[in-house]
Amino acid sequence: MINGYLVIKKQMKYKLHNKSHKQGISILVPCYNEKNTITSSIQNIKNMLSGYQNLEYIFINDGSIDDTLLELIEKLELVEANGSYDRAIFHQPVLNVYESTIYSNVYVLNKVNGGKADSLNAGINFAKNELIITLDADTLLDKDALLIVNEVFQEKDIIAGGGTINILQSQEYTNGKIQLKKVKMLIKLQIMDYLKGFMILKASLSRFNGLSVVSGAFGIFRKSLLQELGGYRVTIGED
Repeated sequence: MINGYLVIKKQMKYKLHNKSHKQGISILVPCYNEKNTITSSIQNIKNMLSGYQNLEYIFINDGSIDDTLLELIEKLELVEANGSYDRAIFHQPVLNVYESTIYSNVYVLNKVNGGKADSLNAGINFAKNELIITLDADTLLDKDALLIVNEVFQEKDIIAGGGTINILQSQEYTNGKIQLKKVKMLIKLQIMDYLKGFMILKASLSRFNGLSVVSGAFGIFRKSLLQELGGYRVTIGED
């Protein structure tokens, strides 16, 4: 708990000192049958783009059999874009590349189903920036998250990192802000378990350079390293 507190205290320093050069960041959001959850992620875009300009969003529709793609086309007002990009890492074929007409640097790759790892590999190939953030389709970023990522990755020796994750059921998203609301006891217990896991255990391990897992729900990597490793392997999970 002491180690966790010291890490969080250091994290507060990053929030206060955010005048560093803004590195380019690409956010990858794999989507498979996310029609009912993708709206919140889309609403989060405007908040992120306004707080961090050197940013691109890439949604990867992994052959969804529901209306995920139609939802993305409608909410982002997509048009077809140039489909040429580096294919250094193997992935299933991309059928269409779209770009948003209402948000700059927001794209959608529509590809043949290959799983989450395959979708991330397609996103890595398409991404223009060196810093890659991987998000689940139902993950919302705090407004300061990208500033902290940018500050931490000014250190060239840092090759990967993970963010603290909270339970979305404990909060609601209104006008670009996450608001707390009343929840059931079971959800409260789950929230406590996540707080223990991320703000005590993982924070403590990171202080000793012993963090062995970066969560697939919110991970940060250098693109050059991901390419050198050949991207993600198809495994049980993408953590």
